[in-house]
Amino acid sequence: MRSARVYPVTKGVPRFVASEAYADTFGRQWNRWDTTQHDSHNGTTIFRDRMVRYTGWTPESMAGKVVVDAGCGPGGFIDLIENHAAAAIGFDLSSAVDACYRLHGKHPNVHLAQADIFSPPLRRGIADRLYTFGVVQHTPDPEKAFRTLVPLVKPGGEISAWVYRRRLIPHPVYWMLPFTSRLQEPQATRFVEWYAPRAMRVSGALGAVPMVGRYLRRLVPVPDYRDRLDLSEDQYLEWAIMDTHDMLITRYTFPQRWKDLKRWTRGLEDVRKPSKRDMSVVARVPA
Repeated sequence: MRSARVYPVTKGVPRFVASEAYADTFGRQWNRWDTTQHDSHNGTTIFRDRMVRYTGWTPESMAGKVVVDAGCGPGGFIDLIENHAAAAIGFDLSSAVDACYRLHGKHPNVHLAQADIFSPPLRRGIADRLYTFGVVQHTPDPEKAFRTLVPLVKPGGEISAWVYRRRLIPHPVYWMLPFTSRLQEPQATRFVEWYAPRAMRVSGALGAVPMVGRYLRRLVPVPDYRDRLDLSEDQYLEWAIMDTHDMLITRYTFPQRWKDLKRWTRGLEDVRKPSKRDMSVVARVPA
């Protein structure tokens, strides 16, 4: 006879983990900047454009489908699909799921949980589509995390992942890792919030140099999107702080190569790379 297990529901969210474990920094990050990366709040189509580039899927193509967002954070992608999918299921190890619940939990077809990606609280074959964007590279074992998600997709359904690209010459912000990896919270987050605005000012000054400014700007160890995204000055700074945080303060960061994603999807069908620009993959679960 199998014994039943009881899990608490706190602030409207079922909790299948006792703590945030290695994802605690994301909880602080996304509860502070909960709406920053929501198209519906910032007046852009950045996340919609990313979903299309990463997968070839549009939010409208989710109509009538059960869609799982593994590592949903505050719900930037759920923001896109909640009015289209038959059910949008999101889970996250961190307390960022609380921000997601505040923003999306009252929507009738959105279902959220705090849970570990290595032990997802969903039955096998539940998803028509499953995506995990910018998540598995922040786990102790990215390939295992991805492979754990595959059984959640029904035969004939599709799974997609986007990860940081591993480059021959790492992004300059990683040059700071020997220093920042030794910082403890809350000093680590305080350092990022002190450092990023100053680095952005340096990047802005270099960016103003005629002809070569856009290249000089990329030498500064800070994610500066002023030549890539259409945002306000305040938004550029917010995004710089958040992405510096992602790169330097999170417990694990493992950028990947295309050959890694091909290995992860071994045994799946119709494996494709929708974008030359992005390190993403889409594959179909065999029928």
